[in-house]
Amino acid sequence: MRIKLNHKILKRLVWYCCVMGFLFIALAGGYVFVVGEELKRKIDDQRIIAEKENNHKSFLEQGSLTLRQEIAFFSRFLKPDPLKPRLDVNKFEQEGKTVLIKEAYELSPLLANDCRRYRCLQHRIPFAQIPSSLWKGLLGIEDFRFFQHQGIDYISIFRALLADIKAMSLVQGGSTLTQQLAKNLFLSNEKKLERKLREMIYALYLEKNFSKDEIITMYFN
Repeated sequence: MRIKLNHKILKRLVWYCCVMGFLFIALAGGYVFVVGEELKRKIDDQRIIAEKENNHKSFLEQGSLTLRQEIAFFSRFLKPDPLKPRLDVNKFEQEGKTVLIKEAYELSPLLANDCRRYRCLQHRIPFAQIPSSLWKGLLGIEDFRFFQHQGIDYISIFRALLADIKAMSLVQGGSTLTQQLAKNLFLSNEKKLERKLREMIYALYLEKNFSKDEIITMYFN
């Protein structure tokens, strides 16, 4: 009777563990899905904003007056730069430092600018124009297994965990370059477990949807 009772308890315990494991996997999967969809919306929103900025049209109004110096300064923010080489005499009339706009002039789109500081101009550059010594040096310092992992470096996390336990404080983070990119673009610097989990899920999503070259380019830009 005692053996049968223990056997029943064991069966119930196994059944309970299976149910709890299934619920945990379901909840974890649901959380990952929700966070992934959240990141997808954020990326889509950024793309929409960029497209709106690229499609926005600006004009120099006909009959208005401006300064050549102001035109030269403003042209630095345009792509390509139509005003810098020389002014079209059919559309502009220059007298000293003053310029008369004889005909409404459509300007090219503004350069992408994500800077938060006043009068800050950011020029985006493609991967091919980033010096190899620069990004290789960064990987050597920050994430030398960048081309081996898929967003999360479990070896670095384990090493950082041992260092933190030994020091009894947070002395190492173990974040990959992709995790740093996710944090810088979409998250904050707050030291919370939930933020760290989001950072890891975001990194996995970025690695799945972007190439290594694109991730390095986004990091530097």
